[in-house]
Amino acid sequence: MRFVLKTAGMLLILAAFTGCLVRPMEELVYEDSGETLELRYFFQDPEGVYLATLREDFGIMERTSSASSDLQRLQILTEWVHGLWEHHADHTASSLDPLTILWEAETAPGFRGIESAVVLSGALQSIAVPTRYVTLHGRTIEESADAHVVVEAYLRDRQEWVMADPLWNRIPLYQEEPVSAYRLQQAMMHEPRSITYLQRRRDVSYSRWIREYLYYMHTNQDSRLNTDVYAFKNLMLVPKNLPIPRYFSPYHRHMGYDLSESASVTHDPSYFYGTPIMLFDDETE
Repeated sequence: MRFVLKTAGMLLILAAFTGCLVRPMEELVYEDSGETLELRYFFQDPEGVYLATLREDFGIMERTSSASSDLQRLQILTEWVHGLWEHHADHTASSLDPLTILWEAETAPGFRGIESAVVLSGALQSIAVPTRYVTLHGRTIEESADAHVVVEAYLRDRQEWVMADPLWNRIPLYQEEPVSAYRLQQAMMHEPRSITYLQRRRDVSYSRWIREYLYYMHTNQDSRLNTDVYAFKNLMLVPKNLPIPRYFSPYHRHMGYDLSESASVTHDPSYFYGTPIMLFDDETE
């Protein structure tokens, strides 16, 4: 009887322990050049009317006045955007630009994750922090419409891209340093227990959830916030040991929108994470 109780107790402890673990992702292979590369990006002009309105009407400078680094600015604005509305997966803004979303948020029941990413991107660009959206997809990208949009900010004082998820209010850390979506993926493959978050030391639920979206990543080098005509194709980072998808989702497959027509593919994370050359509006090289 004593043996049975002891065994049952050990099983309960084991179950509790394993419930606190994040299972490593499968190994994904890349063709990393390791070179310091540069990429042209179009950004909204921080001195233009649009971002000046956003910055002044929503007190962006005042909100970040206590910050002494871009990481602190990112943390403050991520938390601010996270608290603006409840997540509502079925409600969309009439236009995906920060000012429209913020105006409509006064009466809307809530918005999706992409609206949160758009507002965070606008708030950061209004104080001259370069940003881009990164759409994260699971392994079965062509069969699943499920994707997640995060923001990556180029922290000028660190000279690196760092991921922020305003829907969850999470900025991932690995060995106490902020990381990009790609670096988060690498940590998920090799040391998932070493991943923490700036807002919370441990969050196993979020780690397990975001892990499923860290297979394919794409962005656009045109990061302007209120344009319908983009200057660049999407850029997709694809592991060498996974197939290059033909479509972004079942919807694109149904509509016949071949990924190759709207995206360029790279296996090189150093290229995908190239240093941004900042261009504004209609500037050229």
